[in-house]
Amino acid sequence: MSRSESGAIDVWRGTASAWECDEMGHLNVRFHVARAMEGLVGLATALGLPHAFAPGAELTLQVMEHHIRFHREVRPGVALHMTAGVIDFNEDGARFLQTLIDSATGATCANFLTWAKLVSTHDWSPRPWPAYAAGRAGPLQSLIPDNAGPKGLNGDALCSIASQSAADALNVPYTGRSAISPPDCDVFGRMRTEMVIGRINAGIPHLVRPIRDAIERDLHIEGRVGGAALEYRLAYFAFPRSGDQIVLRSGISRLEPKRMLMTHWLIDPISGAAWASAQNISVNLNLDTRKSIVMQNDFHLSVQGLVQHGMAM
Repeated sequence: MSRSESGAIDVWRGTASAWECDEMGHLNVRFHVARAMEGLVGLATALGLPHAFAPGAELTLQVMEHHIRFHREVRPGVALHMTAGVIDFNEDGARFLQTLIDSATGATCANFLTWAKLVSTHDWSPRPWPAYAAGRAGPLQSLIPDNAGPKGLNGDALCSIASQSAADALNVPYTGRSAISPPDCDVFGRMRTEMVIGRINAGIPHLVRPIRDAIERDLHIEGRVGGAALEYRLAYFAFPRSGDQIVLRSGISRLEPKRMLMTHWLIDPISGAAWASAQNISVNLNLDTRKSIVMQNDFHLSVQGLVQHGMAM
C-alpha cells in the first residue's frame, strides 16, 4: 500500500459503475458508504487485523458513526480510489479519516470520518486494541482537513431521542417500511452499514416530492428537478438481522432557500427502539445544468408548511 505525507494509505481502488448511480445521474450515497466499508477492510489490514471482516473472525471493527462530506458528483465510469488514516486511537475506539478521490484529477469527491470500536463477534462487546494494532496506528496518524469536519451538522457527542413513541408524539411521517433479507447482511449475519443510508435514501422522495413538484410548477425551472446530498451524519445503535423489520420516520427539520436539513430515524416496529439515526443536508438540483436551485423569498415562505419540526439526532 502506498503512503501519503499525512500518513494516509491507499485502501481501495475501483470505479463508479452505471448500476450504482441513481436517477440523479451520480453515484448513490449507499455506494459511497459501501466504498468506505471496503476501505475499512484495507485499513484493518494495515492495523494488523487482515481477517477482521472474514467469516470466523474472533474480532471485528464495528462502525458506530459516520460523518460524510460530499464535495463533487461522481458520475458513471469515473475511476476512483480511497485513502485512509488514523485520527484518534484509544481504548474507547478509533476515529478514521477516509477520502474518496477522483483518480484522474486528484480531486476529493467525499470525506468520511468513521468512528469504530473493536468488538468480539461472540457477544459484540468492546475489546481492547491489541498492542500490535496500536503500534501500527502511529505511522498512519492523519489530521482532519478543513473540508472533512462537520460544517452544517453538529459534530458534538451524540444524543438521540429516536424511538417509535417519540416519532408518534411528534407526528413524524412514515417514509419507509421494509424487512431485512439475507443479501442485506454481512458475514456475521447483521445488516450491512451501507444498507442504512440506502433505506434512508429510498425514503427521501416521500419527503421532498411536494417541494420539487412546487419548484417545477411555480419556479418554472428549465430542466428536471432532483437533489444532491452535501453532508450526512449517521449513528448506528443496533444491527438488525435477516427477518427483522424496519420502519423509517423522517422529517424536514429546517428548510432554507438553498438547502434543507432532514432527520431520519430507523426504528424496530416490534420493540419501538431505534436501529439508527441520521441527519443530512441536501440541495435541490437542476439535473440538466447540474446546479443547485435557490428558492426565492416568497416561494421559500410558501413551502414552509411542508417542514416537520422537533426531530433531533
